[in-house]
Amino acid sequence: MEEPILQIDGLTVSIQGEDHRRDILDRLSLKIFPNEVMGLVGESGSGKTMTALATMGLLPRTIKITGGEIWYEGQDLLKLSNREKRAFRGGKIAMIFQNPRMALNPLMRVGDQIARAVRLHRDHPTNECYSIGVDLMKQVGISDAGSRSKAYPHQLSGGMAQRVLVAMMLACQPNLLIADEPTTGLDVTIQAQIFELIKEIQAETGVAVLLITHDLGVVSEVCNRVGVMYAGQVMEIANVAELFQDPGHPYTQKLLKSILRVDQISDLDTSKALAPISVAFDSLGCRFASQCEEVCPECFQMRPELPDDDCDHVVFCYKYYEKRNK
Repeated sequence: MEEPILQIDGLTVSIQGEDHRRDILDRLSLKIFPNEVMGLVGESGSGKTMTALATMGLLPRTIKITGGEIWYEGQDLLKLSNREKRAFRGGKIAMIFQNPRMALNPLMRVGDQIARAVRLHRDHPTNECYSIGVDLMKQVGISDAGSRSKAYPHQLSGGMAQRVLVAMMLACQPNLLIADEPTTGLDVTIQAQIFELIKEIQAETGVAVLLITHDLGVVSEVCNRVGVMYAGQVMEIANVAELFQDPGHPYTQKLLKSILRVDQISDLDTSKALAPISVAFDSLGCRFASQCEEVCPECFQMRPELPDDDCDHVVFCYKYYEKRNK
């Protein structure tokens, strides 16, 4: 079987409160394989962005990794020094952030920022880096790239700034791209263009992509596999088609039922709406247990042991495996 390019095993990320520790991510495990687009979907507060920041080594100082491992092509990322992490970011794993203007240096022209990425991660003479950056801007669909390369981030639209970030990612030539809600705040037309651009780049370069989103429609259009998160835990991992056709976890089932057609709005039953995600969890069992209609006593005590075989559809639910084994 093909080896994953990124493997996260039992990752726990915590913040220390005045009286006790709270686990923001709870024993999270997932794999991303070369040349695939892996979706990570869930509500706000489910831990999607925290997963990306932990992988990149960009967690805030008050938040710590307290358990688990993160492996990239056989290398343990958690054992890298800060200097090694800085060299690793961009060159091996690149990230597109939610707010492109916050990710760009407001005091540098965008062409200079792309040229700097080319200089750091490619073996080219310094005097060629700027022209390579302009070519990359053309590659990501920025018209009149020569003049726009002289603009500052605040002079660009949100969609244009996001394309600049994609060009910077291409300059780094990474093997894995993490795209964290890359179309937040953009209008629908521009959102579609950005996702189409990511699909084209993935097809052309073979870069593996971890796409973080709350939009199941985007997952169905862009991704090969998907992981579903709730309150810092992975609930289910499956091929996209199988997840939509046969969701196994009760949370995934409710999440999919939340996607309404226009003709269904009048039939919406709000009496069974999910409560907002809370941070007041212990980490023994399933964090969805208190809202689950199929809950059993074991759900509050521990999460189920998964099958030893590398199955394509993984569901962290006792009831799922009980039904499957009957």
